Amino acid sequence: MVTRISDALLLSLAMAMSGNQAVKLVGIYGSPRQGGNSDTLLDAALKGAEQAGADVHRITVRDLQFVPCQGCQYCSRHGECRIKDDMGVIYEALDDSDVVLLGSPIYFTSLPAQAKAMIDRCQPYWARKYVLKQGPPETDRIGGFVCCCGTQDDRFLACTEQIVKTWYFIMGVKYRGSMFVPGLDAPGDAAKHPTAAKDAFIYGKQLARN
Repeated sequence: MVTRISDALLLSLAMAMSGNQAVKLVGIYGSPRQGGNSDTLLDAALKGAEQAGADVHRITVRDLQFVPCQGCQYCSRHGECRIKDDMGVIYEALDDSDVVLLGSPIYFTSLPAQAKAMIDRCQPYWARKYVLKQGPPETDRIGGFVCCCGTQDDRFLACTEQIVKTWYFIMGVKYRGSMFVPGLDAPGDAAKHPTAAKDAFIYGKQLARN
């Protein structure tokens, strides 16, 4: 079993965050299963970030109540979503963060429904950027992705990662690579993996290092 952390991520994250102010990092739990393998990996990554001094805000998507995007085009006219629900918590955390870290399993070469619905509800960022020409300002905000899947075939990462890359791009967040652990299928597999938790801890520490 192999844990893959992109070298570009480790280098870029260390370079991107500088100065003495604590990094604001939002960790988003995208799995529908409490205590699942991606939760275990994200837990470890966020502990690493905290050890490095980051101000970590945790959001668990499965615990929030929000509806999917309705395709009503309200955001294309007003720059915001007309639906007032728990997505407001996510919008606020995203806008206030220096680093965004999504943790998720891979389902059918994509994200779980809950995480994908969250990303679809980020349509206002797209509308402001491309319709209203109010794109996000240039910043040093960065994003990462902690993920796992049951198969050993890392080709399953490609489709899922493209969704995450696009999400970050729309929000003006620079994607710096992923930490991907294949072969985690049954509950508890992440905890049994010889290096996954340790690697995730290091990964999270690199995100917050300044």
